Amino acid sequence: MTRVMHVYVPTVNGVSIVDFDPNLLRMRYALILWHYGSRKEEDKAQSDDEAPMRPPRNIGITEDIEVHDI
Repeated sequence: MTRVMHVYVPTVNGVSIVDFDPNLLRMRYALILWHYGSRKEEDKAQSDDEAPMRPPRNIGITEDIEVHDI
């Protein structure tokens, strides 16, 4: 399976108005792939279907968060 990452970079007259470093984006993507491959290897997964899922995020309500019923 191939995944494609889309990046929106606003431009004015063909010139980027955002300080965009493609090398940082490449490094980040490579790190994501390396981390995924390491986890897959640790679990001895043979295919993407056997690969470990991300652990569920533990999002809790702390006492400093106000909760409103709607």
